[in-house]
Amino acid sequence: MDEEEDAFSYLSKLGLTPYEIKVYKTLLIYGPNSATETAKLSKVPQPRVYDIFESLESKGAVEVSPGKKKVYRAVPIDNFIDRKLIEIRDYKKRIESYIEQQKKFKGNNPYLWMIKNNFQIREKMKDVISEAENEIIASLNYENLRYLKKYFIEAAKKGVTVVIVAFPDAEIDFLRTLPDDIVIRIRRGAASQVMIADRKHGIINVESTEDSEGYALYFDENELIHILNYYYYHTIWGPSDTFHDFPVRRDMKFSTAWLSCEAINSFLKRSYNISAEVSGYSATGPVKIEGNITGIDLVPGFKHTFFIKDNERVYSVGGKTARMEDIKLDTLIMNVWIQGRQSIPQDNDMA
Repeated sequence: MDEEEDAFSYLSKLGLTPYEIKVYKTLLIYGPNSATETAKLSKVPQPRVYDIFESLESKGAVEVSPGKKKVYRAVPIDNFIDRKLIEIRDYKKRIESYIEQQKKFKGNNPYLWMIKNNFQIREKMKDVISEAENEIIASLNYENLRYLKKYFIEAAKKGVTVVIVAFPDAEIDFLRTLPDDIVIRIRRGAASQVMIADRKHGIINVESTEDSEGYALYFDENELIHILNYYYYHTIWGPSDTFHDFPVRRDMKFSTAWLSCEAINSFLKRSYNISAEVSGYSATGPVKIEGNITGIDLVPGFKHTFFIKDNERVYSVGGKTARMEDIKLDTLIMNVWIQGRQSIPQDNDMA
């Protein structure tokens, strides 16, 4: 199968039959045409072509002119695919809603999957990046970093805090092409490739050796995420050097206590004041605090605590497994400013 055939064969995944693909491809390449001419060009049996056009029209791939002498026109490929994507997303929501209402079990068992094949591993990483809401923590080799670059940039544009530790194989000129609102550090030596999103989803990539094929483990079990975070902080983040520091931007979001403390420490060292909104859990249930960050208490390997002061008191905030702090962190949203300035200006205020 050549490259052209392979590209069009993917339309079968969007519900088109082989004959429908041939007809649709012909109209895309040769333009609007009659049924007879289209049958000749596509090499589809003449008796079948009218049924094929009717089916393509019902699937939103073809439009038909009015009148007796009908002319058939392909709907532009981007319009057709965009429409199908909308249908798929709608279906996804419906089926997820149905499953959630009907399922007969509780999702308490650890969710652990093995993923083989570099392409599938990258696709899973891409999905994790695209679905992140608050933060992405990653360590990647140069090859995977290049492949995932645009997805990291898109996530940062959506307001997700993106933190990447690159390995020595990454070219400095390439790292300079990443925007300043992505936190980048460079580790002094390679390590495991890891990705953690929103402190809910984790991937660790086990690279191939002479004796075994490479694979990745994907999981969303809280205790495994905790262990992976511990490993990342001590083994990957610790022995790395800053390339891009935490950016000054509005509504920086965090889900992980140690990363929150690293960001707070960075801003305090640069003489920024920090206002914040903390969502989490106290001994009495869910809690939301708005106030100013006053400092951190860091004991590597033992605790990562920061303090937020509202109008009434100072609260200590730790991670999801915290035992000594007032609040177990779920989400932190931070804004920073220099004394004498109200806040970070919006982009249009700087024009």
